Order: sequence, then structure tokens, then C-alpha cells
Amino acid sequence: MQKFQWKINVIDTDGHIEGKMVTSKDVWKLQNSKVIVHFDEDSGQPIGDSGGLLGSWLGQLSNDVNLIPINYSDWRLVSPHIKERAWEVVQSKFRFDDPMLRKDYVMGALGSRCKDVKLRLWREYKRETQIETVQNRPDIVPEDQWRHLVHMRNCTSGIRTTKKTIPCLTYVEERVFQGEEMRLKSKPEKHHVEQSFSSRLVRNLMEVLSVRRPKHDRKHLRC
Repeated sequence: MQKFQWKINVIDTDGHIEGKMVTSKDVWKLQNSKVIVHFDEDSGQPIGDSGGLLGSWLGQLSNDVNLIPINYSDWRLVSPHIKERAWEVVQSKFRFDDPMLRKDYVMGALGSRCKDVKLRLWREYKRETQIETVQNRPDIVPEDQWRHLVHMRNCTSGIRTTKKTIPCLTYVEERVFQGEEMRLKSKPEKHHVEQSFSSRLVRNLMEVLSVRRPKHDRKHLRC
């Protein structure tokens, strides 16, 4: 099958620019030269063949689980050291008119592709039990990294299941915290005297849900 080629310009260390037809895999072979990436000034996104090549190449880079491990819960929480290493690799192959201006977009696009890789591997290799999933490790993923990911996914799944069974209490938990925090900030000198906002809110909810409470508690209830 013929590989797709992109019509782009490359610039060498002496500043000489040359037009080339390359595949995304050819980028890895470039020596002492970089692909020039063109951006749309209005949208701030890469355009033309150079933009398409960058996106395709980032997809390949996202599969390097040794450079960018998959055992993380949120791309925003990935170690800055790991991200900086990946950014250096990107800059070694692509030239940007303003690297710091383009960094957020490029790293965001890379994060999206890394997420796709993680989800794809999970769908393909997940089994019925945690032990079976650990044993069914993809060849490209180191053992400790895969085991950690499986553990994280199972823990997260357990938390989601628990909160689904008590959605009203989850909502109350969030609203109580927000309401109590605002009340204490607005009237800090009275919070030890006033009836607790959180207690009233919880009791009101329990009344609505017809939860049985002692009568002496009910007679003090105020809406």
C-alpha cells in the first residue's frame, strides 16, 4: 500500500529551505533539518500539508510509551518533566515561528492522541477480571506501567459506580461544601452561633426522601 506523502518545506541548520515530499515516518530520518510548520494567525492552528504532517507524526509519537507512559489519570497531571522531554523531541523535528506561542497547541494535540492510545489499548486488552487484564499486557507496554494502569482504572471504575448509586448524596456533598464555604466567608464571626447550613440542607433532603427521623429533630426543622 502506498504511503501518504506531504508536500512541505524543510530548513537546515544553515537556514537553507528546500521543498520535499515526505511521509510521517520520513520525519524521523531527517538529519540536521526540520519541517517548517505554518499556522493560521486567526485560529492559531497549523494549516496545509505541514499541519497535516505534524498531526500524523504526533500520532506516532504518542505510541512511544517509554517516552510518554500511559499510566496517568489526566494529561494535565502528567509530570512536567515528561512533557518537556516530549516537547524537546517535537522541536528536534519541527520548526515553529514562535515555539513558546505554539507549545500549548502542540502539547494539547499530543495529549489528545496519547489519550486515544491509552483508550485503544484498554479496549483491546481489558479482560473480565483485574488479574486477567494484568496478565494480558500489550507487548509495547512495560509490565510495571501496565499493572499500574490496570490498578488505576479499576479504582476509578469503583469510585464511579459508588457515586452512581447515590447521586443525590453526591450532589448534596458538593453543594454543602460550596454553601458552607460561602457562608463562613461572608459571616465568619457568627458561624459558631448560627444553625449549620449543611445540617439544614441534609435534613431537608432527608425529609423529601421520606427518611425516618426522630420527632424531636423534625420539630426544629426550618426551610
